Amino acid sequence: MLETILGILGSGSVGSIVGVVGGYMNRKLDIEVHKIDIEDNKAKRENDLLKMDKEKDMMQAKYAMRVQVADKENEGKKIEGDTAVEVAGYGAMEKSYDFAKPTAADGWVDQLSKTIRPLLTILSVVFAAYVFVRVNTLLLSLSVAPDPAQVIKIWVTVIEWVLFQTGVIVGWWFAMRPGKSPKI
Repeated sequence: MLETILGILGSGSVGSIVGVVGGYMNRKLDIEVHKIDIEDNKAKRENDLLKMDKEKDMMQAKYAMRVQVADKENEGKKIEGDTAVEVAGYGAMEKSYDFAKPTAADGWVDQLSKTIRPLLTILSVVFAAYVFVRVNTLLLSLSVAPDPAQVIKIWVTVIEWVLFQTGVIVGWWFAMRPGKSPKI
């Protein structure tokens, strides 16, 4: 019996069966190791994604802070720039007043100027009213009604333009000019 058992174990078929079972167990072990590697890589990628999200949030926060700082810096520059423009405008207006001073040699020019100034001012007011009415007529004649927001924007622009032009003309013609001392 021992001989029979040793003969069966020594045969090629038992070796093949042991080889198949060993190969199966080895393959199963390889698959388990591969699954563990896949899970480990997945966990690493998820961790990397979390880090990237945190970095993105930090970068967005830094960018938002930089934008706020830049806005504050530019706000100061804008105010300084606006002030410089306003000062330059007053300087130009002062020079225009100096240019308009009458002299003793041009008395008839001064009289003509005194006549033309009110007429030119009235003409500018009439022209401003004409522009105002003309814009209204053009808006009403459109075949497609414009958006109410656009109409408001157009009206605001026209009103600002009319007020600015009228203010410039009236201010330049009738502002107190240096040169003549008032009679007391």
